[in-house]
Amino acid sequence: MPTTTDTALCGECLQTTPAFERTYSAFIYQGYVPWLINRFKHQHALIVGQQLSEHLLAVLPQTNVFDLIVPVPLHWSGLVQRGFNQAEVIARPLAHHLKLPVDHCLKKTAFRRHQQTLNRAQRQRAVRNSYAITRDVRHRHILLVDDVMTTGATVGAIAQLLRDAGANRVDIACLARTPKT
Repeated sequence: MPTTTDTALCGECLQTTPAFERTYSAFIYQGYVPWLINRFKHQHALIVGQQLSEHLLAVLPQTNVFDLIVPVPLHWSGLVQRGFNQAEVIARPLAHHLKLPVDHCLKKTAFRRHQQTLNRAQRQRAVRNSYAITRDVRHRHILLVDDVMTTGATVGAIAQLLRDAGANRVDIACLARTPKT
C-alpha cells in the first residue's frame, strides 16, 4: 500500500512478506485515474496508456537497476479479444527509457474471467497455476509491469513463480494502486 516514505513497508507487507520487493506506482486509483485507465484498456486509447506510462517513469529509480522488463501477459484469447496487451503498452516506454528490451519470459496458460469483479480470495484462486515461465530468469532483477494493482494477487503469484525459477529480485511497476477499502 502507499507509504509516506521511500523505505517504509506498509502494514500489509509487515504482516505477510510478498514475493516482490517493491512496488512503483504513478497514481492512486481514484479521481480521474480509473476513467483514464478504462479508456486506455477498453476503448483502445493507446496514447492515454503511453502518456500515463510517462508518469510511471518519474517514480522509477534514476539509474537502471533492472535486468528485465516483463509485462504481465494476457491469455491468447484475451489478447485476441482486446487487440493489445495493456501491460506491454505500459512497459514499452519504460524499456525505451531504461534501454532494455520488453522481455516476454511469461505466458498465461489459463483463461480466467476479468478480475475486476472478483474479491481478494477469488482473485488469489483465479491466478493460481495460470502462468508459466518460457525462459531462464535465474539471477535477474525483474521489473514486472501491470496496469492496476488491486489486491496484488496477480503480481504476487507471478513474482513467486519468478522467484521460484531463480530470479534474484522482482519489483512491480503499475500505473495505479488501489487504496485499501
